[in-house]
Amino acid sequence: MTDSLPLDAALDPVDRLRALLTLTPTERPGVFEAPSEWMVGGRIFGGQILGQSVAAAINGVDPDRVPSSLHTMFLQAGDVTEPVRYRVELLHAGRSFSQLQVTATQSARTLARSLVCFEIRSSGVDHQEVPPRLGSPQDVPSDSEALAASTLPGAAESAAAVRYRSFETRHRPNSVYLQAQGGPGTDRQLVWMRTKTAFPGSQSLQRAALAYASDYTILEPGMRRHGIAWAHPGLTRASLDHAIWFHRDVHVDAWCAYVQRAPSAQEGRSLSAGSLYSEDGILLATCAQEGVLRIPETR
Repeated sequence: MTDSLPLDAALDPVDRLRALLTLTPTERPGVFEAPSEWMVGGRIFGGQILGQSVAAAINGVDPDRVPSSLHTMFLQAGDVTEPVRYRVELLHAGRSFSQLQVTATQSARTLARSLVCFEIRSSGVDHQEVPPRLGSPQDVPSDSEALAASTLPGAAESAAAVRYRSFETRHRPNSVYLQAQGGPGTDRQLVWMRTKTAFPGSQSLQRAALAYASDYTILEPGMRRHGIAWAHPGLTRASLDHAIWFHRDVHVDAWCAYVQRAPSAQEGRSLSAGSLYSEDGILLATCAQEGVLRIPETR
């Protein structure tokens, strides 16, 4: 049985990320097991499912193919005290692309189903949109530093949770952990992120790690637009589905600028979109997620 990774696990944050993305084959062909990561509230972090689904799918393709997209439908909340099993099924293997289905389960419960596409690298037309003005991560305080300096209620608890993460994050204009100012035009944000220490590994592993981190803040643009902080009393939030398209090679121990917006929120759901750029403005990936976003005031 694969162990879960509790808060006091004797691993530094990046070693913990590597452990999360290291899956163990089971007695059943095509089925792998992975540890769960401690999270406040006891529910599995959606990014864990995303990253582990890509990591599981890697076992079903030849090593010359790299992930090109991930589409995940979240079905039930997972328990951080139990490991997760991933069943990998090859749906199609063509000359250029392979498509696999990955089902995440705990006991008899299905937590999520993912479609993961892999491709053989090839040449072709190449362009990208002009990135917005990104600035520099060095000009933005880390979330840990900002929370440590805050006198707001809950700052110490939020700082402890952020320190536990494998990735350092830096919000611009500011984080929405404890407070958020809403209104028209406030749904835009940029989050710098990278692993806290070096993270060597194959390009497929790098993309699995990016999938993991892509879920950290993707619900926040809709929250920011409506003045909702993570600490908002009675907040209900959950990921419904998540998609990420990988465009170019990723190295998660280098700074990545996650430019996010929320095109729409309605009927208790919020849609967010994000573009992930390297520090020098190369478009690495595009992400979209719809999630539950409910507060008592609007029920």
